[in-house]
Formats: sequence, structure tokens, C-alpha cells
Amino acid sequence: MTTHTVDATLPVQEKYRAITAMLKETQKANIQFRKKDGELRNMLCTLDSSLMPVQESAKYQKTSAINFETIVVWCIDKAAWRAFKTENFISLTSAE
Repeated sequence: MTTHTVDATLPVQEKYRAITAMLKETQKANIQFRKKDGELRNMLCTLDSSLMPVQESAKYQKTSAINFETIVVWCIDKAAWRAFKTENFISLTSAE
């Protein structure tokens, strides 16, 4: 397992691109981030449409405007879409 971090000094757009690129490189990932209330959260998630229900995969495939401040992922444990603030990202560890 490899843990990845992103330089906190990067502009939000570059952080967003780096994090989503890492998510796309791994099938399943454990993401650690800080919630709005300051609590640390670990989430098993993916951007791999083969790990989502068909209906949810179709939603993911739709193109929409990118909000660089928020990263949306499929939470495997909750079987639901979840999001976290790009600036609150701490690390990503491959869970494959």
C-alpha cells in the first residue's frame, strides 16, 4: 500500500486535479480528510464506475461543471455519493 499526499501550498485547482488523478489511478482508496467540524474522517471510496451500481455509474458519466473546491466520490461503505472539501484533504492510500 502506498500513501499519497498533496502539497498543501498548491492552488485549489491543482490540488483537485492531483487528488482526482490519484483516485482514478487506484480502484479503491482510503481517503483521509478533515470534516467541517474538525473531526478526522477516513473513507473507503472510488471513482471506478465498475464498483458503483449501474444507475449511479450513469450519473458519474454525465458531464457537469467542475467545482474545484469539492471532490465528489462514491463511498463504498455507505453505497452513496459523498463529498469533501479539496482544502481538507490529508492523504490517499490504495486499498486494492
